Amino acid sequence: MPVPKDPDQPTPVEKITITDWKKKSAKAAGYMYSTLDKSQKTHVKNNMSDVVVMWDTLRALHEQKTSSTRFNAYEDLFSIVKQDGESLSALITRVDAALHRVQQVRTESFTLADLDDELGCMTLIRALPADVYGAFRSSLLL
Repeated sequence: MPVPKDPDQPTPVEKITITDWKKKSAKAAGYMYSTLDKSQKTHVKNNMSDVVVMWDTLRALHEQKTSSTRFNAYEDLFSIVKQDGESLSALITRVDAALHRVQQVRTESFTLADLDDELGCMTLIRALPADVYGAFRSSLLL
């Protein structure tokens, strides 16, 4: 939401901007709510006036930021191979999308040291022969 320079005395332009933002936010919240499954509406019904809070609530509920979700995102990223007939721009787009997914599942406190640890663990897990350790590997990545 736009914030005026002086919250106690917003300028006329700031008032219009805030009012416009609130109207658009209410429309977006209504649209978002109308597209939700009944089971999901429960999570956001108390925040229907703020689309940002609704979105953040749903994202926190459904977008888990755990090591297993990051491992799966890394796996998707590292397993990308150019397909026959695929243009380089299409390949780059797929890589960008996979990289964006990796970035989405990181916590805000995620560090380079965390990345090093996770890549080491992932390498060890992937190094295990699938025929012998397949069930073990799968259980770790749930």
